Amino acid sequence: MNTDRWQAALDASLAAEQQLVADGFGLYGEGMNGGINGSKWAEMFKQDNTFNPEAIYVFIFSTSTLNAKHNGWENSIRPKAQDGAGGVSAPVEMIDYFPMADGSRPTAENGYDREVFFKDRDPRFYRTFAFPGSAWAVKEGSPDIWNYAWFENAESDADEFSSPNRTADGNSGSSPAYVRKMSMDGAMSSAQFSTSGTDYMEYRFAELLFTIAECYAGVGDLSNCMQYLSRIRERAGLPQGDNNYGLGASFSTPNQAFEACLYERAIELAYEGKRFYDIHRWMLYSDEPDDFGPNNTCAYLGVEPLNGTRRTGLYMIASPEGQAYYGTDDPLKDRRVELLDPDDASTFPARMESLAEFYRNNQTYRLNITAMDKNGSDATVIDWKPKYYFLGLGSHAMQYNGEFLQQTMGWDDNDGNTKNSTFNPLL
Repeated sequence: MNTDRWQAALDASLAAEQQLVADGFGLYGEGMNGGINGSKWAEMFKQDNTFNPEAIYVFIFSTSTLNAKHNGWENSIRPKAQDGAGGVSAPVEMIDYFPMADGSRPTAENGYDREVFFKDRDPRFYRTFAFPGSAWAVKEGSPDIWNYAWFENAESDADEFSSPNRTADGNSGSSPAYVRKMSMDGAMSSAQFSTSGTDYMEYRFAELLFTIAECYAGVGDLSNCMQYLSRIRERAGLPQGDNNYGLGASFSTPNQAFEACLYERAIELAYEGKRFYDIHRWMLYSDEPDDFGPNNTCAYLGVEPLNGTRRTGLYMIASPEGQAYYGTDDPLKDRRVELLDPDDASTFPARMESLAEFYRNNQTYRLNITAMDKNGSDATVIDWKPKYYFLGLGSHAMQYNGEFLQQTMGWDDNDGNTKNSTFNPLL
């Protein structure tokens, strides 16, 4: 591996860290071990027009009603029962992706059970998702989140792909989990959702630490790569334990370190608009060769290519005492247990067990492959073409400047063929 460019990027990133720290920036809540179940981690997203050490580049919104730009995120993620726009459903792939409470990957061997997917997860899980039985505070209104579903009659439950036509409390969605990330929680009433002035961190200090960690992996300094990832996990509230926050004692190879960096970015920066660019720059859609040469990054990192996959919906079907139910009335209304509140450390363990028992006794799951990625009613899969990594010039640009511009390799030139498309962006 040629490390010159990695070293140059590392030097620049370390200089940026040094300057930012001197200016008062850093990980929000570092040294506080995440607060209660990630409360300190979640708190950093609630800063409005005040200094936030995490925030490097910020998009500022306003609550003014005069020519103001509002942040519509809170309104979009809140379910109907809380007077929001309906919520953003989390695909089962994301629900299954987050680490366990000890930082280990979510496998059956490590104790992960999709039936009770919320049990013993990374503290960030409870601040990234809301789910049936979890408390999601509103300043004025109910904190309840119940969005299980059922069928009105057997006719509507025609086959395994049928979508439920009845939902708890009028909530809907194709997943038991809603995205909760970057919510103001109880600091905002539903009347304020659509005119929110919550600022958005476009680039935050944690992302700089990820860059440094990745650069350390690139130059072969795996120990320092581990150290920077450990800082991210410690701040989130994961225990160091005997396995170094779930990261393991050490990385044995650069590719293992790179994969750990990308995995941690996907968790820490979930729903902040970063994942697409990580997938793009590491060419993780497939290992299919293109006009620029071979590509083996998926194999190198040990990850599954995204081509051929899709985001899957997961319905939570109300099944009291394991029995199928059809009707108009909510069959679980009187069976609901006390809400799981991540801010209440004293009740959290017992209520987690109670909620897990409620799930096991009163619901079944149904995958829906057409719920999230579809063309009309047809399920679709990701089919990224290698040439998409380096986009070609538009037809107008080529028509009026074709004499001076070279078309990107793999894309049609002004004559409609690729034989004269010679620009190689890698050179």
